[in-house]
Amino acid sequence: MTEIAGETQRKNGEKSDKDYSIEWFGNTCIIRYKGEIYNRALFKGIPFIGYLGWIAILFAGIIYIVLGICSMSVVLWITYHALNINFLLGFILSVLFLIPTGLIVIGLGSFLNIPYIKNTTCKKCHKKYTYEERKEPDVKEVSTEKSYKVTITRYWKCKYCGNIDISEIPETVRCYKVRKERKVEIKCEKCSRTGILPECRRPDAKVVDYMATTDIRYYRCEGCGHINIAIQKGLSSMDSTISYESRGSDPRL
Repeated sequence: MTEIAGETQRKNGEKSDKDYSIEWFGNTCIIRYKGEIYNRALFKGIPFIGYLGWIAILFAGIIYIVLGICSMSVVLWITYHALNINFLLGFILSVLFLIPTGLIVIGLGSFLNIPYIKNTTCKKCHKKYTYEERKEPDVKEVSTEKSYKVTITRYWKCKYCGNIDISEIPETVRCYKVRKERKVEIKCEKCSRTGILPECRRPDAKVVDYMATTDIRYYRCEGCGHINIAIQKGLSSMDSTISYESRGSDPRL
């Protein structure tokens, strides 16, 4: 990557291809790459989604949550009485809490799919859940010293009337800036110089898949001035390890 304004390069300094690029405009870093087509296998078991669209997802989520709460009450009652008879039996039955907990998590997680489902209604024939993605979406990430934003552009085609459409979907990705951490040992991917470097700007972070966290950190080489991008993945920054992504892949997922 380079700091020459307007010039597009890969992380290792080579010219970028059409699927992946990094640009620097002053202190603004812009990364473009191809995303993934949304996994619709999650929606196959939801009844009436073709008629109700996102409302079917809403109802399904509510049902899962209600079932989770009801089953948790039953498990609590059974476990309480089992403890009075045999402590070991009660302890074993307490494992059943995983079932209602899972139902509640699935219900809450289904709500995150609503923004996507809303955009699958055809703007021409107005039928619900008829848009299908005709190619991989384009992802644009803009990072400045004070802000971090992700924009995803999806390309649609209606399976009934054939209408072609493009939309920027408000994806359920929570983006924010985080604090700098201690110096770390970094090997420059351009000049191969190794050193203990501080972060040269406030890092970016985003949360995907409910709890999966990705931190993106920037380290300027003291030898050549190249900015190396390192990422941390995990449930939290404390659980993560710094690693470099291979070129051409998405360094922020």
